[in-house]
Amino acid sequence: MAMLLTRRLDSDRYEVMLATGPHSGAEGSLLEEMRAQGLSVTVLPDLVRAPHPLHDLRAIRQLNRLVREFQPHVVHTHGSKPKLLAPWAAGGACGPVLDRPYPRLGMAPSPQQPGEALYVGASRLRVGTYDALVTTSDALRRQGLERGVGRASQYAVIRPAVDLQGFFPPTPEQREAARAELRLPPEAFVVISVTRLCEQKAPEDLIAAAAGVIAEHPRTHFLVAGSGPWLSRSAPT
Repeated sequence: MAMLLTRRLDSDRYEVMLATGPHSGAEGSLLEEMRAQGLSVTVLPDLVRAPHPLHDLRAIRQLNRLVREFQPHVVHTHGSKPKLLAPWAAGGACGPVLDRPYPRLGMAPSPQQPGEALYVGASRLRVGTYDALVTTSDALRRQGLERGVGRASQYAVIRPAVDLQGFFPPTPEQREAARAELRLPPEAFVVISVTRLCEQKAPEDLIAAAAGVIAEHPRTHFLVAGSGPWLSRSAPT
């Protein structure tokens, strides 16, 4: 989404910089693709995914330095960690507008990770000063309110943009080749889900729905593409 937004903004009107943390894990990296597209991108070595007080303090300093050098009018964050750290880092160094979408809605404190309660608590304290909280769905808005993040009057739902160019109907030859590669019958009705395999994305809901659909429509096939911490997890029976 960040790459698409950066590419599509009018370069005569907007100067855009992308900042990202280091690549980690087995989920792949978009850094080389960003650079291949000629996008301006800065890697912040301490902007790691998991909560880590030392890295997070360093990441705030790195973000603050970047904001002071770039002097943006708008700071647009993606991901739970940047949503929490960026407002602290920007402070008064940013321009008159700071875009602060929903912070830490995807994280709930758990017995396995007691430190996460601190991050959720910090979110609840911080958002009281925000002019608006932007979510991409009504479900995220409800989740934020249920967890005590912000007030109902602060929320606005703005759907994410989708690049439709990649979804144009394939040629008959492309369709036949893809189905042969995936061993799908030519007459099958196919449902595809491309997602991060983690609790937040609830892939088990898709599996449960698939069972009901296939019971009534046996020619339906479901494909799931993605990686994440649930990749090695057994599917429910």
